[in-house]
Amino acid sequence: MPSIRDATSIKDIHISLGQISNDLAELEVDLANVAKARRTFSNIHQAQSIVLGQEHPITLSPLLNQARHLLERGKCADAIKILRGAAEHETSCGPNHETTISVYQDLAISLMEYVQRRQTRGDSGDDQLSEAKELWTKIIELYNSRQELSSDFAMSARLCLGITQSLRKDYNDAWLIIRDVHNQRTDKSGEDHPSTLNARMELALVRQKQKLFRIAQHDFECIATTCESSKLDKMSGMHHKVTYLLGMLFLEWGGHAKEVEKIFWQSSRGYTGGKENQWQRKAHREYELLSGSSEKAKRAASPPLAGTPKVQKFMQP
Repeated sequence: MPSIRDATSIKDIHISLGQISNDLAELEVDLANVAKARRTFSNIHQAQSIVLGQEHPITLSPLLNQARHLLERGKCADAIKILRGAAEHETSCGPNHETTISVYQDLAISLMEYVQRRQTRGDSGDDQLSEAKELWTKIIELYNSRQELSSDFAMSARLCLGITQSLRKDYNDAWLIIRDVHNQRTDKSGEDHPSTLNARMELALVRQKQKLFRIAQHDFECIATTCESSKLDKMSGMHHKVTYLLGMLFLEWGGHAKEVEKIFWQSSRGYTGGKENQWQRKAHREYELLSGSSEKAKRAASPPLAGTPKVQKFMQP
């Protein structure tokens, strides 16, 4: 990317100014000026479309950034709409171009996030998951054509394909795909590496969906022990996540309420109500509901109305 000082043409200057504007839009997002950032991304895209053309990879860059920020704010449908439009320009970049792969990847992730939100409302999201599966398969094929199937990027794509299959309730296929990624990451980086542990966590989640609770419990507890003994900062976030998942496992399994409450308390330790790890926030919410320390929990614990069935207490696994 040429700097303004080194620019030799109007096009180079425009590219440099576009990058500066893109950085300003990123800053606006960090400062919570989301609406202004969205306008900035849109203006950059329009200007670059005129100078560089609709299908230039640099023209697609602000679209990708805008879609990613929309996804972070939970606006999955808007992100999908933008990314589907960007995916139409793949032929100009070429199937092996990094921009093409980024568009496919971001679109597949947006589709998965959209379905995960909809599934809580009873929507299976079959069409979106089928599209996501096709996209991950295409990405993996592109890495294979470049002889990069053992790269970290390709392994991440295969892991996401396994997660997609799990969302589609094809648990056997999901487990086989994720197991292969876990084995490959173990051979490449060791069993205690964060990426290896992340794959093992996804394996445990598949086992939980298969109702193989003891196997899932064993994997979650092994990951938690490894995280506790590690000095890496990123392991702290993973420890909060796996402890939260362990608590949710026991809730589904029917664990004793006080024991589950203790697990959520451990996962939310250090929570102050600020911008902590999202798994701390989720664990804190579950802890409050179980301990009765939140207003919502107190209302839930009040005597039930006539005809309302009482909630059964948790049973020891």
